[in-house]
Amino acid sequence: MSKKLILTKLNLPCIAPSDVAVLYEDDKPAYMDIFYDDEPFVLGNIYVAHVNDVVKNINAAFVEYTPGKKAYLSMENTENTFFINRKNTTKICQGDNILIQIKKDAIKTKDAVCSTCIEFTSNYVVLTYGVSGINVSTKIKDQNMRDILIKHCKEALSDISYNKDAYGMINEELFNSILNNTGIIVRTDAQLINDYNLLKEDILKQFEILFTCFNKALYSKGRTSIYSTENPILSVITKHKADEIVTDNIDMYKMMSELHINVSLYEDSLLPLYKLYSLEGLLSEIASRKVWLKSGAYLVIDYTEAMTVIDVNTGKCEKGKNKEDTILKINLEAAVEAMRQIKLRNISGIIIIDFIDMISDESKDKLLNQLINEAKNDKIKTSIMGLTRLNLVEITRKKTRERIIIKKNNN
Repeated sequence: MSKKLILTKLNLPCIAPSDVAVLYEDDKPAYMDIFYDDEPFVLGNIYVAHVNDVVKNINAAFVEYTPGKKAYLSMENTENTFFINRKNTTKICQGDNILIQIKKDAIKTKDAVCSTCIEFTSNYVVLTYGVSGINVSTKIKDQNMRDILIKHCKEALSDISYNKDAYGMINEELFNSILNNTGIIVRTDAQLINDYNLLKEDILKQFEILFTCFNKALYSKGRTSIYSTENPILSVITKHKADEIVTDNIDMYKMMSELHINVSLYEDSLLPLYKLYSLEGLLSEIASRKVWLKSGAYLVIDYTEAMTVIDVNTGKCEKGKNKEDTILKINLEAAVEAMRQIKLRNISGIIIIDFIDMISDESKDKLLNQLINEAKNDKIKTSIMGLTRLNLVEITRKKTRERIIIKKNNN
């Protein structure tokens, strides 16, 4: 499968000023990310947060990470919380200042979700303060390769030692506590390394960033930003791992070139990049409630507070001699398009698809298998839960960011 990533900055009547990234898989738009200029990107950022309230009956706390911005914190797995204020217990209490990381953006009326497990992600590893041990991506199946990667991680850890001049307010006891409570997850790309010194350098660099952040936190008051993640466009590049990257924005091009990212600069002023790839039409498609299929059938996508509902309609589709076969054909086409729209619009949470009713169990099995195969190609965890008694298909998709909402340009 060929993957091309298009990056551009848009300021059109159909969309407010924003950075837009579209991933094309085999020349078809599969994923889109929009970062509006007036909406700060906080996902992955690290803060010293002030604990405003602890709610025992839901085993959670609500913290304020910047003035006026709150986040939900589950109290599960918080035994290694990094406290800024002095404590005689590991229990989180109202009034504490603690180190947190934003794990999910605020969605609709819900606050952002944060965790006291702090992660630092690079090309080859993820450091996890709060979860110790060395783990390897489950996508690496070769046991010999897994053993080699674990061996080199252990060697890198053995090279980390306390340096009083380098770690400021972090004394040796605290240094060892942080080190012992930090784990390593080896990412899938690590198996492609030819020189394992690169893995070691990557680990040491991430630990340097980690200790710098923890040291800064010790100097900081509540509601203070400690670490901001990389430019969101860079996070998109890391996420998609495209074969080809094209941009018409000179600032994006310079930023990526300085980081030795292979990128092409599009410079045709007569045919802008957004015109070449029909991005206005794609934005219109995402904003539309109705999506037409080639057969003449169509989908209707409705968003509610609790779930997203996708209804399949026969529309203009001509019925064949065998009604069951015709309906199966429409439903299979609708399944492919529905899963594409789910990815493209970043629909998450509970999703219900109302396909056209079929009688045959064989037809229902074919439909579910089609959905399962489509879900396997999604980068975000997607589960096909099966058919209900009303022949509705239940799907769950992990929430990370809010679904894409097209904001019109008011200027």
